[in-house]
Amino acid sequence: MAKERKKATIKPAATPIVPKKRETPKAVEPKAKTQVVEEPPTVKEEKKRKSDFKTVRIAMNADIEERKHISDRVQKGELSFAYFAVDGENSYHYYFINKN
Repeated sequence: MAKERKKATIKPAATPIVPKKRETPKAVEPKAKTQVVEEPPTVKEEKKRKSDFKTVRIAMNADIEERKHISDRVQKGELSFAYFAVDGENSYHYYFINKN
């Protein structure tokens, strides 16, 4: 058996609810402008490499003469192979320059 439900009665508030009045902001006197001195932008110095190795880069699609020149330098001992790198569609061979 279901219980009977009682209806709620709405009673008026004891004190009437009135919206608060907005306060108008006080007039503020403008401050004296400070003079800004523009300095020229400073250029940061490039960081030096930590390694002493200098490299030569040759692209895979380089001319035959350029490849021949690099291979001759490798045979003489002026260069030694460092690594191979791919940059998008281009690929490169990097060689260390040997100190004599």
